[in-house]
Amino acid sequence: MNEFDTASSGAKREKNNKQPYDLVPFQEITDAYVRVAEFGAIKYAPWNWSLGLARVQLCCSMLRHIFAYVRGEDCDPESGLLHTDHILWNAAALSHNVHWDLEDGRRSEPSREYKEKKE
Repeated sequence: MNEFDTASSGAKREKNNKQPYDLVPFQEITDAYVRVAEFGAIKYAPWNWSLGLARVQLCCSMLRHIFAYVRGEDCDPESGLLHTDHILWNAAALSHNVHWDLEDGRRSEPSREYKEKKE
């Protein structure tokens, strides 16, 4: 099914089920990402994260920021940036690593034999 976009001039153009990028809050996303990326570039090096951060490390970092935010802390004490900015950055880096099939690092649960019922 083709949708048509009617400009004020009356011209029509098929969208052909393209991604609706007009629904993305680019300003908020890019500003948040850049703040954290700049902090990381100064602390480590530009693009340091792309050299091999495992997905599990990104998840752990994201969870630390999520839990801090849920506990009522708005800003990360080290960077001074919003935890929500760090959450967004970690999610973007994780998505990058998944799409490019980079290092995973997840592990299976350890044995919990002591929890099994003994008969």
